[in-house]
Amino acid sequence: MLSFQFTANKVAVKEYPDKLTVFVFLTCLVATTSDLIFGYDLEISGGVTLIDCFLAQFFSSVFHKEKESHSTNEYY
Repeated sequence: MLSFQFTANKVAVKEYPDKLTVFVFLTCLVATTSDLIFGYDLEISGGVTLIDCFLAQFFSSVFHKEKESHSTNEYY
């Protein structure tokens, strides 16, 4: 693995041992898996909260405010 350090007109290059240890592998595996789970969860829950029958049953006040509002701004 190479590390670059840039100074005025010079580039300093250091070499580090690039061993794939069990710790590095598990860290990457956990980070990737958590990213996949978070993305999937965000996509599913975001889509469900836009369904009118879901809002009417569980969040009736939000549903009624949404139906009364004629604004095109979604952030109010």
